[in-house]
Amino acid sequence: MRSAKLWVSALAKSLEENDLAAKADLDELVGLLESLKKPDPEVFLLKSRVEYSLGNYSESLSDLDKFRILLASSSRYNTDEKNHLCCYGDRILEKLRRIYSPAKNYQYDGDFTKVNLRKTRKYIQRNFPL
Repeated sequence: MRSAKLWVSALAKSLEENDLAAKADLDELVGLLESLKKPDPEVFLLKSRVEYSLGNYSESLSDLDKFRILLASSSRYNTDEKNHLCCYGDRILEKLRRIYSPAKNYQYDGDFTKVNLRKTRKYIQRNFPL
């Protein structure tokens, strides 16, 4: 229950562009989920975007890495949803590559030409808009 409240709070604060407060919620959520051994790719994807917005480029890239690893092994998403989330991550990576040289070694994972909104759950589209 606590994790759901933290997630909703982090999403709301992120939408309000209150990234410092969103980061606090996400940091607490990551700790909670790790203690439960239930890491969530979406948490790391949002955290990557928030860290980028705060200028924490190393942390942003690290969170993007964690997102990719977790997403690859997740059975929670269909192929179209995985692609959608990867495309959102690629937008973060694109920005990182322009200003943070270690990010230039990373390849893009998504394929924007194959985004299929009809086969992607609405909450993913809402939380991670393309």
